Amino acid sequence: MGDAGANNWNQAVTVNTAKNGGSFKGEDITSDGYFYVEYSGAEKQLELILQSWSGGNEWAKVNPCEFGSANGHYFVKYKYSDCVAAFGTADFQSKLDQIHVGAEEDWIQFYSVCYCYPN
Repeated sequence: MGDAGANNWNQAVTVNTAKNGGSFKGEDITSDGYFYVEYSGAEKQLELILQSWSGGNEWAKVNPCEFGSANGHYFVKYKYSDCVAAFGTADFQSKLDQIHVGAEEDWIQFYSVCYCYPN
């Protein structure tokens, strides 16, 4: 994805899952991976939301597991187990409809949002 920004309590990135016409496959969220977000602006003031209208938690805010800096920006990671805990199920394939990344209280510029797998 390219650059996207958001101000307080708005989403800069919204991704539909494949079951809703998007390209992200819910089944790609596996126990050996994590969401990675690279951004600038207010440190630790962003949110990852997993949304369902198919039987998962309707609006699940995931708690981050790690913050840091890379490439002159901040980054945050959200591990699989925290996604499952927030979403209420590991059935991302049939219950996850959208993924949102946004700002909490301050302006944030997003550079990368991806799901990563360890080597």
